[in-house]
Amino acid sequence: MPVIEVYPERLSRFLGIDVGLKQLVEDLPWLGTDIEDVGEGFVKIEYNPNRPDFSSHAGIARAYAGFLEIGLGYPEAVFSSPKIEFHFDSRLRGIRGVLCSAVVRNVELAEEDLKEVINVQEVLHQGIGRNRRKVSIGIHDLDKIRPPVYYMAADPDVTSFKPLGIERRMTLNEVLREVDKGLEYGHIIRGFDKYPVIVDSSGEVLSFPPIINSELTRLTPETRNLFIDVTALDEYYASRALNILLYVFKDMGGSIEAVKIIYDDGSEKTFPDFKLKTMSVEAGYINSLLGENLSNAEIYRSLLKCRFSVVNDGSVFKVGIPPYRVDIMHNVDLVEEVAIGYGLWRLTPTYPGASTIGLKHPETMVQDRARLIMIGLGYTEVFNFLITNEDQNYRMVRRPVGERARLANSSSVELTMLRDSLLPGLIRNLSSNKHEKYPQRIFETGPIVRVSEGSVVTRVSLAGVSVHSSASFSEAKSVVLSLLNNLCVERVLFEKSEDPLFTPGRAAKIVFNSSPLGVVGEVHPEVLELNGLENPAAGFEIDLTPLVEKYSKR
Repeated sequence: MPVIEVYPERLSRFLGIDVGLKQLVEDLPWLGTDIEDVGEGFVKIEYNPNRPDFSSHAGIARAYAGFLEIGLGYPEAVFSSPKIEFHFDSRLRGIRGVLCSAVVRNVELAEEDLKEVINVQEVLHQGIGRNRRKVSIGIHDLDKIRPPVYYMAADPDVTSFKPLGIERRMTLNEVLREVDKGLEYGHIIRGFDKYPVIVDSSGEVLSFPPIINSELTRLTPETRNLFIDVTALDEYYASRALNILLYVFKDMGGSIEAVKIIYDDGSEKTFPDFKLKTMSVEAGYINSLLGENLSNAEIYRSLLKCRFSVVNDGSVFKVGIPPYRVDIMHNVDLVEEVAIGYGLWRLTPTYPGASTIGLKHPETMVQDRARLIMIGLGYTEVFNFLITNEDQNYRMVRRPVGERARLANSSSVELTMLRDSLLPGLIRNLSSNKHEKYPQRIFETGPIVRVSEGSVVTRVSLAGVSVHSSASFSEAKSVVLSLLNNLCVERVLFEKSEDPLFTPGRAAKIVFNSSPLGVVGEVHPEVLELNGLENPAAGFEIDLTPLVEKYSKR
């Protein structure tokens, strides 16, 4: 969760009234924040990541003004007509195909203002921007730029500039290889033939998004006019990130000026976009969720205090969402805002209408009991991801690739399917811990997902593997019998198994009530070699689902 240190003197500057530390400690939690720490002259608060407008004193003051009723309704922001043209190279549509921009003039930035602006920028990068992959922002000294400006695709081995904090010119590829920000964020664009850059009419590179700005346009306390670029994959969030930043500069005293984006086909767009998003919510819906009987006047006032524009039409409220709010997505979000505006401390606490006693789910009961038994048998529990890949789930354990639950839009070759067995994950755990002392005995219990003739079935499974110089089928079988006996499962049979993970002739199917319950055996030497294991291994896997069904009937 993001945090910010709030200083009463600085907050008072944006509020226009004096507030003390004690008052902030009492009031700020009612805005939906948590007090993390109270220091000498400041209070550190934790806020939800979906409120990036709380990443600055200006944003907190905007919300707090409504709470104090010194600023009600939508805090309107105006901007002047565009004077700067920003040209968009159509070759970037498949690389980083969204561009927003704006200018801020006549803003005085003290050292503490600069630090706060950089903090807001980084919060937006981490949150809305998904670590710069989705949205990245550049802020420049406008007086060092010669308009018009161009967003263009550049040759990474030819185009060069002085990156921020570097005293020599470097090509784009050199930046990715040698500069910290390039090493950190280079994966976002690496692999494309061309890289995005922003240049002015003199050919000077202003920015290499989403990596780093140029030293040429570095911000200083003497900077008065700013040029802001936002490059992204999603226009909605790019525009909202720009709006959040512009509202901070507006509250710092700056004047906003639009920028015209001109595309290769002659079409144009102008940013910023301060149009209000409108939603409607009914009084009955609000009261039903809050358990209150608020009047229309109370609901209306509560929404104004949360800095919305509101039109009341009978029992329906038409609410205008400020352009810096990215967290309002559903009517229930507006109900939460009504609660905050009305005062969370004023809500009437009530007991539930029915008295019930919670019980563990049968699945949890079986797993908990199995865990205790396995720990008693000398095994250590491990936890692996449900999502895996074909290489780990099949090739590394000699199993043929079969029907499986695959991820439709996997972002990584390491995460492409849902596991259909626990044993491959345990083998990988052992492979990763070859340096630890032996014997090693580990187990896992959890869900697996199997596909058969197009139908998907989730089962609860338990698997264990033992690795040491004398690991054998007999050892694994004795563990299985002890486990099942303690789980009150009797009369199981062991039949010959041809599971390729195990050594032929040293593996068996576990049969219960004429149905297969699992498998046990010595791990095949080829599997040991594939995973770099030098000691013999024996393991088993049991389907716990029939036992869950047994417990659920109790």
